[in-house]
Amino acid sequence: MWELTADDVDDLALGAALVGSGGGGSTRAAASLLVRLLRAGGPLPVVAPTELPPDTWAVPVGLVGSVTVFEEKPLGGAEFTRAVRGVEHHARIACGAVLGFEAAGVNALLAAAAAAALGVPLVDATGWAGRSRSWSRPRSSCTASR
Repeated sequence: MWELTADDVDDLALGAALVGSGGGGSTRAAASLLVRLLRAGGPLPVVAPTELPPDTWAVPVGLVGSVTVFEEKPLGGAEFTRAVRGVEHHARIACGAVLGFEAAGVNALLAAAAAAALGVPLVDATGWAGRSRSWSRPRSSCTASR
């Protein structure tokens, strides 16, 4: 486990934009939201899938389609909380972690923002191996891990 802090967000946003290769939208608005949530709630635990208890439900979070609208009307922070609470209600589960469905572009940051807003860990993995299979600890240099 490691912790994502507000100071790490710029590096995470840069890495997500590079991995997204121009797809996945601008990370600026999502980075701003994530910084605000981390400053308000403190560091976000990022855990390997093997660190979660076997009965933990990890809910995948992300956006599909154009994310350009978020530059014009940024998220407030409660949108993913409402969506995950709806999944919990309909599936009769309790969300114990958030799993981003891709670790590229805006979705890398929005998964972290959702976990921070919900107060649950972010799983160090992605539900779709098409772009990036795992998060890596934000650093001044870009790295990837499997």
